[in-house]
Amino acid sequence: MSFLFNLIASVINSFLPNISHSLFSITHLLGIVYSFMFIYLN
Repeated sequence: MSFLFNLIASVINSFLPNISHSLFSITHLLGIVYSFMFIYLN
């Protein structure tokens, strides 16, 4: 699922360059948290 979040972040990067950095940080943090939750639940 981290790949999916990175893909979404890269799409956001290409379309919204002005606020891409903050959005990328938020999506990256969400991806990390989601990955940890996924590992913990399994």
